[in-house]
This record gives sequence, C-alpha cells and structure tokens, in this order.
Amino acid sequence: MQLVGFSALLGEPDIDEKTRKSYIEVIMQSSNHLLSIITDIVDISNIEANLIKTYKNEMSVNAAVNRFAISTCQKQSKRILTWLMRTAYPNPTH
Repeated sequence: MQLVGFSALLGEPDIDEKTRKSYIEVIMQSSNHLLSIITDIVDISNIEANLIKTYKNEMSVNAAVNRFAISTCQKQSKRILTWLMRTAYPNPTH
C-alpha cells in the first residue's frame, strides 16, 4: 500500500526537505482517498440495511458521468488524466 510505504520513508535520515514534503503530500492524498472509500462502503452498507432512505428519480446519465469526470479530474489534479467521453444519445432537453 502506497500509504504505508511512504510513511516508512519519512523515517529515513538522509531525505531532503523537498522530498519529505512530497512524501507527506502523497500520504495526505492517499489518506483522503482511503477515507472516501471507507465512507462509501459505510454508506452502501447503510443503504442495504435500510438505514438510509433512497428515492427513485429520473436523471441524465450524461450529466452524472460529466460530474464524475470533473470530480475525478479535480482529485487527480497532479496527474495527467484524459477523459474521452462519447455518448450514443444526446442529452435530453427536458
């Protein structure tokens, strides 16, 4: 796991400050990602246990994919991420 490996590297005595800061940044990003995954798992468990009320609504799949892509690009701002999205159906106009 990237989180554990980078944490162990912080203990190395001959790491310069710039490298140490980049390791800390990776640890923070990985920690936030792990927390997000755990939160999603808890939410899914609560939905399955009927502890969270769900509603059925119409939605635009295109808009949902676009929101997901934007969110993912923002979370991965340090990486080059290219999204090629093709849709078979145009966005509904209602």
